[in-house]
Amino acid sequence: MWIRMARLFQSLENVTATGNKTLALSSGLRAFERSDYVNFSRIICQEYGSTNIGEARATKWLAAIFEVHEKEIIDATLAWGDLGEGIYQFLSDGEYEDSILSLSQVLNLLDADCSSIKSDAFVLYKEALTSMSALEIKWFVRYWLNKPRSGVSTSTLKRAFAITPNVGKEAINAALKHRSVTELIGYYAAHGEEFLERLPEINWIGRFITPMLAKKYNGRNLPRDFVVDIKYDGNRYQIHNNANTTIMFNRKGKQVNDQFPDILEMFSEVNNEFIIDCEIYPIRDDGSPDDHKKMGKRVHSKDKEKAVEECPVRLVVFDIMYYNGTLLTEMSYEERLMYFDDCPDVVQRHRAEFLGNDVESSYQIAISEGFEGIMIKDLETPYESRRSAGLLKHKPPRIELDVVIMSAKYGRGKRGDVFGTYEIGAVSGAGFSSLGWVGGGLSEGDLLHLTTTLRRIVEYYDNERQTFHFLPRIVLEITADLVSYDDDGNLGLRFPRVTRIREDKFPADCNTIEDVVEMM
Repeated sequence: MWIRMARLFQSLENVTATGNKTLALSSGLRAFERSDYVNFSRIICQEYGSTNIGEARATKWLAAIFEVHEKEIIDATLAWGDLGEGIYQFLSDGEYEDSILSLSQVLNLLDADCSSIKSDAFVLYKEALTSMSALEIKWFVRYWLNKPRSGVSTSTLKRAFAITPNVGKEAINAALKHRSVTELIGYYAAHGEEFLERLPEINWIGRFITPMLAKKYNGRNLPRDFVVDIKYDGNRYQIHNNANTTIMFNRKGKQVNDQFPDILEMFSEVNNEFIIDCEIYPIRDDGSPDDHKKMGKRVHSKDKEKAVEECPVRLVVFDIMYYNGTLLTEMSYEERLMYFDDCPDVVQRHRAEFLGNDVESSYQIAISEGFEGIMIKDLETPYESRRSAGLLKHKPPRIELDVVIMSAKYGRGKRGDVFGTYEIGAVSGAGFSSLGWVGGGLSEGDLLHLTTTLRRIVEYYDNERQTFHFLPRIVLEITADLVSYDDDGNLGLRFPRVTRIREDKFPADCNTIEDVVEMM
């Protein structure tokens, strides 16, 4: 039941020691019926849809649900530091009994679209929240806003689950390498302590593998044994193929087959089973790399045939993670490369071009040919689904950052009907801190796409500054000359310019304020 989970979160809120939190969460999991284990995991891991809610809209909903003035809730939020705690304190003097809501019912609410207070979702929310105790409302609101502040994360749950069943921590951790904790908990709920023996064999085709990400080359600390290839200025994709199907995933794990019918056609008669890591980048008529912004036509255009015609692309394959029944991720890069030799011609023809192991010469060659830079790859490193020192990127020394859009203003003249300038921010604690404004580098198509998308996630409007503030959802890659402080001591960027809209990245992937300070 939801009240039991709310009490568990409350008991863990101020527990700081990792070991104590892990033990308490493990004990809390065992207190639930096994039929609730998956829902328990989904809530902690926040595996539910976007409700399109922000703090301002949530405040309006709560005021309407409990028939109070918004200012009362706003004042409580300011006094207690967050909306969840504020509404808890505001309602704690009232007579609110514990609810009988199940975890499944709570998840249904968290999956609902809350973009309009006139929707059916509001009716469901009012019925549910008025049946909850103040404590239940506190934790529901926090998970509703995707800001749980419970100190419990997916990694905490993994540690807790590893010690919950009496089957051995090492065995569970090994299984967690290739399965989500929610998936594994589901098998435990169904089969008890024998669940590891009952795990079905993984069908890797169609199971997205979290990509290996690069660190920035710092001019030193090269791997002992490495190769260098070109850094292609495109989008990252993962292609799964067998005799029956070809599936393309973007970097977030979303299937994008409809965007690349020409690429899919390459694999239409290939029967081998494989999973390959690729880059797709736009090209000019002569085959040289084109401006990355053209990729927007492929990603956003509704007329796919026209997009193929207007934005020709090239596929480059640079890693392989699975081949004909063999998972290769634990092998070194050098060993994985050997599997390319057995791959069909379509893969061989599109393999990345190695430039040797002279970093500076390779860098100059890549730049002179219009590419973005080079990648330095440690031949001894396995495929690590995280940011790894085994994969280094070397690009021109201009500052580059991934930032989130915080707010925007309408433009002037030709840009009068779209957002023309954007306030951008870096990760700071549990939120984002402003780095100033940017407007350059975006095409008319980019501006229209951003405006359409941002209008759906407006959090509130500042009438005095005529500024729209948004939920932190849209990531931009920007470049700038340098980082500096203004006269008021605020961090800012000199000559910032947008290089691309990063739909393949989550806001949590953005650079931190600490990253920005280090670039000064």
